Amino acid sequence: MIHVFSQNGRQIALDVNTGNIFLFDEITASMLANFPDRPPTLEEARAQLAVAYPEGIPEATLRQAYEEMQSLVHQKMLYSPDFIDEETAGRLRARVGGPGAGLKALCLHVSHSCNLRCPYCFAHQGDYSRTNVRGCADACPAGMEGAARFMGPEVARKAVDFLMENAERESIEIDFFGGEPLLNFDVVKEAVAYGKELAKAHHRNLHFTLTTNGTLLDEEKISFLNREMHNIVISIDGRKEVHDRFRYDAAQKGSYDRILPSALKLVQEREKNPPGRRDYFIRGTFTTENLDFTQDVLHLAGLGFKRISLEPVTGGGAGYHIGREHLPAVLAEYDNLARIIAARDPGQPGFSFYHFQVNLYEGPCIYKRITACGAGFEYFAVSPEGDLYPCHQFVGLPEFKAGNIWGGIQNPQLVEEFRNTNVLRKAACQNCWAKFFCSGGCHADSYFTNNDLATPNEITCIMQRKRIECALGLEVARRIKEQEDPA
Repeated sequence: MIHVFSQNGRQIALDVNTGNIFLFDEITASMLANFPDRPPTLEEARAQLAVAYPEGIPEATLRQAYEEMQSLVHQKMLYSPDFIDEETAGRLRARVGGPGAGLKALCLHVSHSCNLRCPYCFAHQGDYSRTNVRGCADACPAGMEGAARFMGPEVARKAVDFLMENAERESIEIDFFGGEPLLNFDVVKEAVAYGKELAKAHHRNLHFTLTTNGTLLDEEKISFLNREMHNIVISIDGRKEVHDRFRYDAAQKGSYDRILPSALKLVQEREKNPPGRRDYFIRGTFTTENLDFTQDVLHLAGLGFKRISLEPVTGGGAGYHIGREHLPAVLAEYDNLARIIAARDPGQPGFSFYHFQVNLYEGPCIYKRITACGAGFEYFAVSPEGDLYPCHQFVGLPEFKAGNIWGGIQNPQLVEEFRNTNVLRKAACQNCWAKFFCSGGCHADSYFTNNDLATPNEITCIMQRKRIECALGLEVARRIKEQEDPA
């Protein structure tokens, strides 16, 4: 299978099975564009080009393009055979449940409360009284509807014990999540101290991550997070008017001015003297209210943030959710952002856009490309009460409770369902050129859109494919620039 597309004025072809990328002239790209599954014959190529170029092209030009294509086919670099036959697929599926593929990370919901009231929040403004804003039934434990719930220190310590006892890897991770986790800062600190102590005793590499809305950052918290967290995610949607439109407090006062100074201080100190590898992301959200989201990316980059992500709100009926009717504008805006990034002056401050990052040579192994995030068997979320769920987006839904940190997995059928829900088992993915880049998409997005873990959200898929095209186009541009200017 191949995929031919145009990006930033270049004609690019991706060989799906090998990941090989080719830069073709317009004639060769046109010759291949209508033949994603097999190489055309010379007669088919001639007929295709006659339609694309009614004015005609020289026979010698056609034959040269065809011979170049055939040479790549013979080398198994283009239209390469599917390497995942039934036997290979069986081995890969077995590995999903085999040694070394077990638990690797926990997401500790230390706070089911938030000081913001963002309407698009999947966690119902952080208290998880409803799992998301897409129409799901109330899933909060009886008597706790809308109530703030905080993880106690004994639950946090037991969660760390559970990870240490059940993880099968040397490198493991704990993510602190909410609601707003800094509302329960003392438990975060205790869990980190206890985790470091146990990691040393168990000879494990334990990494910590925290996601915050940034409103509670102060000198003490910034110092602690920069010292202890391997990754920090701060929520900022972009321009002040865009951010404050949705990210406001109970008094409907926007949070931009409250967040920005502390977020900048944290990032600047983090970049100045990082003790080892210390990452961060400014993670924003875009809606129908800012379909010109390139301006929000550039705004954040202009402030000095170097790692930026913007995620679309999809899957629901609210007026600000991205629907099918908004896709032309969204796809055009991704192209616009890619053009601007490609054309940026080398003297300008650099930044990376999360969805445009791709590593063609040292990217994820085939196992990770098939299993994606590992939700439900490699990764679990822990509620404030200690219950286990496949990921943070399923927390509170009774049918997705896998067990708890005291009794372990008590719903093995659920774990097996997630273990077996991979890109090899998703019918909609089998003929998709992007399957080894997106790994079949987000299980939660699939479920909340289609009530089925294995049926991806089509709108999300369309946006993802465009982002991958932009990422590949930028990688091609970077490689060309390196060849032109090796220094």
